Amino acid sequence: MNQTEQHIVRSTLRQTVREAVVQRVITGRLAPGERVNETTLAQELGVSPTPVREALISLEGCRFLSATPGKGFVVPPLTACEMHEIYSVQAILETTALRHCTPFDAARISRLRELNEAFRALRQDIDAAIKANVRWHVELVSTCPNQYLHELIRAGREAVQRYEYAFLQQVMDTDVSANQHEAVIAALERNLFEEAVELLMLNWRRVIELLRPLLPESASHPGSPTGKT
Repeated sequence: MNQTEQHIVRSTLRQTVREAVVQRVITGRLAPGERVNETTLAQELGVSPTPVREALISLEGCRFLSATPGKGFVVPPLTACEMHEIYSVQAILETTALRHCTPFDAARISRLRELNEAFRALRQDIDAAIKANVRWHVELVSTCPNQYLHELIRAGREAVQRYEYAFLQQVMDTDVSANQHEAVIAALERNLFEEAVELLMLNWRRVIELLRPLLPESASHPGSPTGKT
C-alpha cells in the first residue's frame, strides 16, 4: 500500500469512527454528562485508540464534546440556552439557503409533498419521523449552489438531532409540523420565495418554543435531568 492509499484508509477510518461517536451522542447511548471512555469505545468499534482520539478531538472542536484537563472527553449537558443558539443559527442558515435555491418546478414540488406525507404518516414512530423530517429539510434546500452553506447546515444538523432525539419524542406532532411544511411548499409552488422563507422560520421557532420548557436554562440548573452537576 502506497502513502496515498494509507492516507485515504486512515481518513476513512477516522470519519467512520467520528460518525459512530456522533450517533452514540445523538441517540443518547453516550448520555449528557457522561465521560467518554476511549479504550472501551475503541474496543466496541474494533479499532485502535488513535482514530478514536482523533475523532474525539474533532468533535470537541465543534462543541459536540467537551474536554476537561485530567478527565478527558465528556458529553455536554443539554440546555435551553444552547438549544436556542443552535436552532436559531440553523434557522438562519436554512432560510438563507432557501433564498438562493433555484425556482421549484413541478417535479421538486411533488417530491417535497411526497417526503412531507411520508413524514406525516410516521406519527406513531417518532424515531423514524425525525429522520423523515431531516430528509424533507435536506430536499428543500438541495439546489442552493453555496456548498459552504450546505456544510454549515450539515454540521448544525447533528447538534439539532441531539435535541430532537432527547425531547421531541415527548412533544412532536407530525400533523402540525407537516402542515407547516405544506404551507412552505404551497408558497414555493406559487413562486413566493419570501413568504416561504418566513413560513420556514416559523417552523423553526415553533420547535424552539416546544423544547424550551423541557430543558434547564443552563448546565448548572439544580436537579437537571440532562446533565451531571
